[in-house]
Amino acid sequence: MKGVILAAGKGEKFMPFSYYRPKPMFPVANRPLLEYTIERLVEEGIKEIGIVVGHRQGRIKSYFKDGRNFGCTITYINQADISGTGQALLEARQWVGDEDFIVIYGDVYFGKEVIKKLKEKIGKSKTGVAAVEDGEGRYGIAVEVKDNFIINYHWKDPHYKDYPLLSGIYCFKKEIWKYLQFLPDITEETGNGIFPLQEKELGSICKVLAEEGKPLIGVKIGKTIDMDLPWQPLEIFECVVKEMEKELKKKVVEEGARIEEGAEIEGNIYLGKNSVIKKNVMIKGPVWIGENTVILEGSQILPYTVIGNDCIIGPHCRIWGSIGNKCRITHCAEFEGIVLDESYLVHYCEMAGIFGERSEIGAGTMVGTRRFDDRPNQVIINGVKYEAGKFSGVLFGDYSRTGIGAMLMPGRIIGPSSIVGPGVILMKNLEPFKMVLAKQEQEEIPWKQNIYDK
Repeated sequence: MKGVILAAGKGEKFMPFSYYRPKPMFPVANRPLLEYTIERLVEEGIKEIGIVVGHRQGRIKSYFKDGRNFGCTITYINQADISGTGQALLEARQWVGDEDFIVIYGDVYFGKEVIKKLKEKIGKSKTGVAAVEDGEGRYGIAVEVKDNFIINYHWKDPHYKDYPLLSGIYCFKKEIWKYLQFLPDITEETGNGIFPLQEKELGSICKVLAEEGKPLIGVKIGKTIDMDLPWQPLEIFECVVKEMEKELKKKVVEEGARIEEGAEIEGNIYLGKNSVIKKNVMIKGPVWIGENTVILEGSQILPYTVIGNDCIIGPHCRIWGSIGNKCRITHCAEFEGIVLDESYLVHYCEMAGIFGERSEIGAGTMVGTRRFDDRPNQVIINGVKYEAGKFSGVLFGDYSRTGIGAMLMPGRIIGPSSIVGPGVILMKNLEPFKMVLAKQEQEEIPWKQNIYDK
């Protein structure tokens, strides 16, 4: 059995993190989301993997290469015309050949047992099976299921709030190809309001097959996370570190690493080669620290934190979340969230949210985390307003910077390669490749010695 991963899309709702990378390459705990999917496939014995690529495909190819370092063989299939997941799968027809196969959306995070469950059910269907999950009020493609068979699908709105959702994971028999060619170009059932999706959506195969009397079996699985919106990597991160915790059963200190006297370590930690935890550091595990990283005096590292290789943290920092490789967070900075590789957060900043690679944060930059009306933070993406649930902070694009004393309001998006100037209070989203500066009005007055003689 072969595995097909669909990773060609532009990820337009994932801005500001999809400009310089395909969405499945966003790092979670310092590994691309796509790597977890490949790992799941290999664990189930699926070692021939085809990845359908398009937008920024070079980043996928340069990381995974031919797959040998990941225990598999990877073939890349180009989708020149990015027109939906259904069309993406059709591009893989020749590579798959005449055998059963797994299909997975590249932006989905799912549990280790999912692929096994689908493989176990494939023999009971004429055409294949689809992973479904409880909707729990989330948006997506809702399906009607009768006697375990999927008989129709709809865009999930209040009319279908109790319906299960498609998870973007399928196991198909070879007979599926003759039906895939009949997918509609306009997918009315999954539109947003009165506007249909003008693309071939793979989910529409459910209706095509039901009308042919060969419906897919719906296999119930645990919760998956579709990394559709830019704050959702934090949701996935929380799931990943809970899995990592199961493997970290004791304190691990690798060769050349050391913990100085006076450091307080509670719980299990992993300390990579040649890394150092200085005196008066407080760490509460589980915590994972990579190689050649230094945690300086007085810093606090909170539970479920992952810190990459070649980082310097501190002194007197307070950190929670995921810190990329080659990052520097200097004295008295506070950070919670995700920050990607080679970023620089300097002294006395208080940061929360998700920050792209090579972010540079000026001294004293502050991020708002809570609205005055106590409602969930709202994020505007492509003119559409979303409530971001528990997300707190900002979404800060790759290669962007702030000047000293900048203030960023909660829920704002700072586009890639942009600058928030010194002293700016950023109330609205900042477009990519823009710089915003604060205007000043100044007054000069005479200042002589007789002022002090009064």
